[in-house]
Amino acid sequence: MTTKNFELSRLGRRIRRARKLLGLSQEGFATKCRIDRSYLAGLERGECEVTFDVLCLICDGLDCDIAAMTKEIPYTIDSSRSWYDGAITEKKNGSNGS
Repeated sequence: MTTKNFELSRLGRRIRRARKLLGLSQEGFATKCRIDRSYLAGLERGECEVTFDVLCLICDGLDCDIAAMTKEIPYTIDSSRSWYDGAITEKKNGSNGS
């Protein structure tokens, strides 16, 4: 899997998780966002590119901030952070990051 596909997959999983937390079906959510259901499915699987306009529609439909949806995407290696199961956590080394 390429880095690009990995990042698209991470974003897609976040969108799917947020949609499901709201109890919305793909079809209902796609209608709410005014996007095609099959396109949404591809986004959630990380198979489709997403434009800024579509990401705005999705975040509006989820009532969330784009910055929160895309936090740590793309993932960059930082020696003061460690990566575990798709989540970024600060290392417990007493460092304040400065």
